Amino acid sequence: FESLDIESNKIFIVFNTLDEIMHTKNIKRCLPEVNNIKHLLNIEQQPVVVFCGTINKGKKVDLLIKSFNLFRSDCLAKDPRLIVIGDGIELDSCKNLAANMGLNNCIHFVGRQEEMSSAYLMVGDVAVLPGLGGLAINHAFIHSLPVISGPADGCEKDLIENGKTGVLMEIVDEATLFNAMKHI
Repeated sequence: FESLDIESNKIFIVFNTLDEIMHTKNIKRCLPEVNNIKHLLNIEQQPVVVFCGTINKGKKVDLLIKSFNLFRSDCLAKDPRLIVIGDGIELDSCKNLAANMGLNNCIHFVGRQEEMSSAYLMVGDVAVLPGLGGLAINHAFIHSLPVISGPADGCEKDLIENGKTGVLMEIVDEATLFNAMKHI
């Protein structure tokens, strides 16, 4: 901005992140609901993958569903689950894809969750961000979830320590996403 002759006293850095204090309070408030959600979704000890965000082409939820199908086939005895938190223009398409793949009993589309997103995230074991975004990484970390991410909005390079806080992939396709879920 300074190279554009904007005065430095008029330039401000605004961080794009979440209000961790508000989310910490929300986690405490939602904690009693976790077992209710597990009961509602018939989840006991299964591994649970979580996606949280807007469901549009850039988020690649369809790719997540296809990769989850591979993951599910690979560890069928463990009966893994996928919780999709959010809505958007690709929601019906993703629901149809899941139904056509015979995944209705193991993929739970729970819609946009303003008040209960923390409860659904706490059911998860890993959060997956297969496409664009970034705040979902912060959201997952606030809930102590490791994150699987490909190229998102750039923050993934600063936030995810490969092998420690999650898996950072350079290329996201069915195989790499499947392998990352299997690894976690």
